[in-house]
Amino acid sequence: MARTLARVRRIVLLDDQDAQYLQLGEAEPEGGAGTGAADAADAGDAAAEPRSLTMVIGRASAEEIARLLQGTRAPRPMTHELAHEVLRKLGGRVRELEIHSLRDGTFFADLTLEDGERVFSVDCRPSDGIPLTLLAGAPIFVREEVWREAARGPEQGPDAGAADEAEEA
Repeated sequence: MARTLARVRRIVLLDDQDAQYLQLGEAEPEGGAGTGAADAADAGDAAAEPRSLTMVIGRASAEEIARLLQGTRAPRPMTHELAHEVLRKLGGRVRELEIHSLRDGTFFADLTLEDGERVFSVDCRPSDGIPLTLLAGAPIFVREEVWREAARGPEQGPDAGAADEAEEA
């Protein structure tokens, strides 16, 4: 169950389209110890570069992520801000988001929350979990098998692909 720290690398907003694009890139964890391409480069593979993956997300999620990355505030709390504030007022916090699988072009994630002594995970679309991690300053992790599957691309297998979801709930 090896995993690597990831960061939002790029968000692409396209006019007049529902599908938007979010790119996550492999990031070296603070302290320098990690796995993946960075370790391969340290081992002498000069061609190794940080990995990235792209997912298709809905317009509302993409706009929210872009707004949070820019550090701008909406005039009224948006859905992710409301959820974050409710969690905070109840004494909880977002601990992390882990993107754990990619099946049939859809990414799957677990959002780990904690309140005092309890830690629990909930199933989460990455496009919903990422805004919450940005608000909380929490890390995003991607499992090694997801990096590998995303790198294969859709033409190399029935389960490969780079789409999260195109619809908004």
